[in-house]
Amino acid sequence: MKAYHALDIATKVKIYKFAMETRRRGLGATRIRKIIREKFGISIGETTIKTWIYRGVTPVKGAARKMLIDGIDLKLNDVKSYEEISLEERMKLYEEAFRFASMGYRPSSIATALKLRHGVEISRQAVYGWIRRNRRPRRTNMRPPINLTPSQELAVIAANSISDGSVTKETKTRFATQMKDREPVDLILKCLEKITGFRYKYQYCLSVNTYYIASARRALCEYLRNEDNILNLLRRFPREFIRMFFDAEGGPVGIIAIRSYKVGKPRITAFFNATINVYNNNVKLLEEIRDKLRNLGIRSSIRMKSKAGEINIIRGRKVSYNKPFYQLMITHKDSIIRYGEEIGFISKRKREKLDDIIDILEKYGKTEEGAVEWIRRYEYIRRGAERWIKRKAPLSREEAVSELTRLLKERMKNEDGVKPPLFLL
Repeated sequence: MKAYHALDIATKVKIYKFAMETRRRGLGATRIRKIIREKFGISIGETTIKTWIYRGVTPVKGAARKMLIDGIDLKLNDVKSYEEISLEERMKLYEEAFRFASMGYRPSSIATALKLRHGVEISRQAVYGWIRRNRRPRRTNMRPPINLTPSQELAVIAANSISDGSVTKETKTRFATQMKDREPVDLILKCLEKITGFRYKYQYCLSVNTYYIASARRALCEYLRNEDNILNLLRRFPREFIRMFFDAEGGPVGIIAIRSYKVGKPRITAFFNATINVYNNNVKLLEEIRDKLRNLGIRSSIRMKSKAGEINIIRGRKVSYNKPFYQLMITHKDSIIRYGEEIGFISKRKREKLDDIIDILEKYGKTEEGAVEWIRRYEYIRRGAERWIKRKAPLSREEAVSELTRLLKERMKNEDGVKPPLFLL
């Protein structure tokens, strides 16, 4: 349940108007408070309602308070950004701002009054510039209308918003994403520009080696917060949606699988294996993706990776989740190959890795010779976690065999001979 003091000003005014209308029907503060909690899911103090009823206090001051008292019709729903309105609409706000200023009201209260009266989000600085610095509204700041018709570009943005990206729910809504690879970020830039008609630039974050981009278009954020819209885009554009989702939340994984034998002389053998994994806490979404993959001839499975509150070690750090965490896996050789043909990856790094995995699977399968070829191309390095990094130059076959033998001997030495099956990721 939300607290009244944490609400935006439009919602506060809406609660206030409802409370005063209920009061006119003869109800007291206690009863009104109970009705507000049930109807709006808002936690509000009885004292606040009493100050409205008996002392004439309102949630707003100045010009906005005058409008409330005068009973002027307010636009409290579908608030637009100032950049989204036409020059003619801006001039109307400009003239009304001067009318309030002539009554002695300050720019901050005028900005609030204009928002409540016309449903336009306008800053105090803009109103201050009109009144004190003799500035006038200009057409150049106007943003083009946004196109939210379901499309491939919108499917890409939606897939990212529920993976590496996020959509804030505060008054100043924002879609933002931060990714390691530049290629998917470039794609998001192009998609945002086509949907919004506005030019965007990414920011490189040197400290974490990632690319960051954000959009504050309110209509886009509200669209992305609706789960039905997300699922609809997945169903209509499965390839584009899944490609971005897998690029953000997972990727291809090459594996040297180690098998231990207890019968006879204790020994360990190795063979190549591979998977394509993706992780998310929305199991309903993963089930929809699994169905779409099945329609493309790709078999996959879902398992719970972590329970709510369970602590996991990810890249050397302890991480816990508030919700159960799930993993969708593609493990069958034919399905991995078909995923590469039908969907693939956006980032160059993951595309090359998947190409190498498919090449090894087609030539050697899940065999010891496949493990040798994998080590010939990739190096086993710890970077906060166990990872395989592509070599700058491939090893010779003899060097790869020697490296695989060394890894097996280290495993034998560390575990005193026999260990259950282990995967080096």
